[in-house]
Amino acid sequence: MNACTALGPDRSCALGDHRRMRETGVAVEHVDDNRQERRGVRARVVAPAALIVGAIVCLWGIAYAWHRYLKRGLLAREGGSLVTQIALLAKQHYERGERLPASDGGVVHRLCESARAPVPSDPALVRGRRYLASHQEWAADSAENAGFACLGLSIDQPTYFQVNYAARNDAVGFGEFTATARTDPTGDGRVLTFEVVAHVRDGAVTLGPVIERSSK
Repeated sequence: MNACTALGPDRSCALGDHRRMRETGVAVEHVDDNRQERRGVRARVVAPAALIVGAIVCLWGIAYAWHRYLKRGLLAREGGSLVTQIALLAKQHYERGERLPASDGGVVHRLCESARAPVPSDPALVRGRRYLASHQEWAADSAENAGFACLGLSIDQPTYFQVNYAARNDAVGFGEFTATARTDPTGDGRVLTFEVVAHVRDGAVTLGPVIERSSK
């Protein structure tokens, strides 16, 4: 009597078939095929998702870099415009001259004296944001007719910049002044500085170019 007869035709033959499949490796191969198929499905799902995430990150990086580029360009234009405006006001004041009591009604050509403090006085006020200075800040040196009050400068729009004016009157017809605008637009400590240096020689004012510097 064989194994199929002892256990019954259905049960014994089924056990025999299962044993033969396990011995020949058919069942193992079937399991391996299922695992590989599941891994292939996961790979097909994960790969497109990774590509989408990578594309989003790449586009975000491009947009951020473009935003910084545009902002840097706008800041360069604003900073250059500010220092140029201050320099032109100082030049016009010198060439126009001013009447002093000691000159017996004559006209004296001299540069406006330096501003007592930049506007705003605290650089943190323009760190990563715009600031609208008050009229009192611009007129701080009006009693001495110096600084921005002497120049006649008063900006009524918010700006990212702290501006300053420093001057030196040497002998008659000689002197020097510097107009400066500084900003930290992103608040990361990277300060952009725009500057114009002018010289007075033999009564003639010569304005230098706008110079841009970065602290980092």
